[in-house]
Parts: sequence; structure tokens; C-alpha cells
Amino acid sequence: MSWLVQRINSAIFPPPSVTSTAAGPCGAPSDLRDPAKILGVDLLVLILRFLDRDSLVCATAVSRTWHTCFLVPTDALTPRITIPTLAVCKPELAAVEGPFTEPNGAQIARTLAAADQWRVWIRDVFKDGRGSSLTPKQTEIISEACYSGIPMCIRYRAWPVISGAYSSAGYTSSFYQNLDVAQCPAEQRHYLDLDGPRLVYDDEQGMEIWKSILSHYIVANPAEGYSCCGPGPITAFLLQFLEEEPCFWVLTELKHGPKFSSADGLCTDKDRLGQSAELISFIISSLDKALYNRLEESGFHFSLVASWIATLGTRTLARRCCARFFDCLLLFGLDFFYTAAFAVFQIKRDEVFACTTWETIVTIFMRNPVVTDSQQDEFMAMCKKHRGAVQKIVQSRKH
Repeated sequence: MSWLVQRINSAIFPPPSVTSTAAGPCGAPSDLRDPAKILGVDLLVLILRFLDRDSLVCATAVSRTWHTCFLVPTDALTPRITIPTLAVCKPELAAVEGPFTEPNGAQIARTLAAADQWRVWIRDVFKDGRGSSLTPKQTEIISEACYSGIPMCIRYRAWPVISGAYSSAGYTSSFYQNLDVAQCPAEQRHYLDLDGPRLVYDDEQGMEIWKSILSHYIVANPAEGYSCCGPGPITAFLLQFLEEEPCFWVLTELKHGPKFSSADGLCTDKDRLGQSAELISFIISSLDKALYNRLEESGFHFSLVASWIATLGTRTLARRCCARFFDCLLLFGLDFFYTAAFAVFQIKRDEVFACTTWETIVTIFMRNPVVTDSQQDEFMAMCKKHRGAVQKIVQSRKH
């Protein structure tokens, strides 16, 4: 990490020849410069991605003419996430939180402040994942924060905790290391070798981590084995935000956790996938009869969205949009998936009514992604608006 420390020092602190002792707003030296402009977006992502806020001293200075956030390295800058993990998400390396293209100091400061708040919740409310029940007020506040989006730099700590992965009955700190991946059947390893390049962007190091996680999962769950339709793409997505072992535990929780096992996520059984597609159809017919009738008249088959269910939307939603979806999914449980599915249909509603043929309607919902990052705020607003109504329908069908 010495190269990163040197780059931060040389970028934020000016050479002695131009050093000024004048103080800026809030007492910050005026010769410190905006790291978003000096470091560049890519390196800022590295900082927010690899470094915990606890290892930075952050001072925010605000005036009418400039806004900046100073990142001052301490003597112990520790990477929290392995470098190979980052390679998995290199197509959108420069995607800092939000759709802006030129992040400024004020935006970075808000992200860090939100991350600080999440650290407090992780420690005091969720008890670092050791299990706790939220009060109604805590649930309301944290739910709102999830709808707004968990900061990218704290998701690696938040996701395992809010999902309940660390409080599950099977969790122990040594379980993952004690699994013998040599017991993974050769046939299963062959499938992993075939799918790796397709799901992990041909990145060799990231692919090896992806294979390791799924090999451990196969050994831990021999009766399930590997399926490219579910755990493969979901693990590839989770690995963009989590370290290897937490990624394994979140995947395990999505498969077997109490908030998730009652629904049909990650399943590959055709009958169960068909039942889930039928439930999405019923939700749309109950909440938007006009849209349902238009789809029915066109001959649209809801079985076409089975892939959404098997992959939990990781192939349906663009990366940043999907990350915000997972912020809520991991907190609320798999029932939230049906809320998201209904939100997708609502976002595409006008396009559906504008189509004249069955083929064009199918094309809308078979795109990859169906919902883009530029639509993430609209998508999450739809989820928030309709969650209560969708949840009532899902619960009534279960009973």
C-alpha cells in the first residue's frame, strides 16, 4: 500500500515551494487541494473501496466559493478488501456513489458521513452481526437509509451484518477455512472452469476467488452442487463488494437463511421458478390491471422472467442499481424481490403500451440490463412506494 500512501501525500499536500500558512474555512489549510480533482476518479474509488473511514482523518470545509473534503492518511492505512476482488468490477471502476461524473468534496464528505453512521449502526444496533432485534423506530430509520443506498465504501461490512449471515446457526469463524475444497467433485470444478470467464470478466485473479467461494459452497452443501443459473452470477455480483469469506456467508444466507429460505430465490427447480413467475403475474394483475391486460393481449409469458428469479436480478439490473436493490433485499428478505420485479414492470409500463408486437415487448424485458444505472433513483422510489402492497399479496399467497 506504500504506493497509495505516496500518491495521496503528493496529491493532497503541495510541494514546500508553494506551501502557504493561510487558513481556509473551518481552520483547514488553504493550500490543501480537492482530492477529487487531483487524484482523479479512479484513485478516489480505490481509496473509498479499500480504506476504512477509521484510517482517515476527514475535515470538511465549506464556503461560497469552494467545497472540499480532505483525506489525510494516518500511519496505518490498511486495505480492507483484497486487490483481486476489485478486478471483478473493472468495467465500472470509476462508478463512485451516485450518477455524477465529477465527484466533488462535498459529495465525498456526505458519503463518508453516511458511512460513519452505518458503522455506528453495525456496532450498536446490529451488534457486529451477532444478532439483535430492531425497534420499530430503528427499522424505519435504517430502512430509509437502505432505500437511499448504503455507501459503497461500507457495503463490505454492512451486507453480511444486515443479511444475518454472521448470526446464522451454521456460522463459525473457522468453518470456511476448515472446508476441504479438494473434495469438490471434478465435474463441478469443470462447470466452474466453463462459467468463470463468462461471469468474472475474464479476470484471472478474480476468477480464482470466485471459484474458491463456490468450491467451498459445493463442499459445504454437497446435495445442491453448482448451478450456473443462480449461485454463479450472484457470487460474481457479491464479489464486487465483499471479501471472499463474507461473500460465502452471504451466499449461504441467501440460500438457507430464515429471511430467504421461504421464498424462491436461487432455486433452479422449474416448478418453483414457474410458481414465482406466476406470483409476479398475480401481483401485476392485482395492482395494475391495465398493464396486466396489455401483456396478456400481446401473448407475453411471465415464464420469461424466470431468469430474474434464479439470479436475483443480478442480470436484470445494472450494477449500481442492483447494489442498491441488494441494500434493501438483504435487510428485508427475499420477499422484497417481488417488489423489485413489480417496480421493473412499472418503469417499463409506457414502453409496453407503445409496443405493437409481442416480439418488441419481449425485447424490453430480455435486455441486459433491463433497468439502467440512470434509472436507479426511479427504480428505488417505485420499490419504496409499492413495497407495502406487494408484501401483503406475497404474504397472503403464502398462507
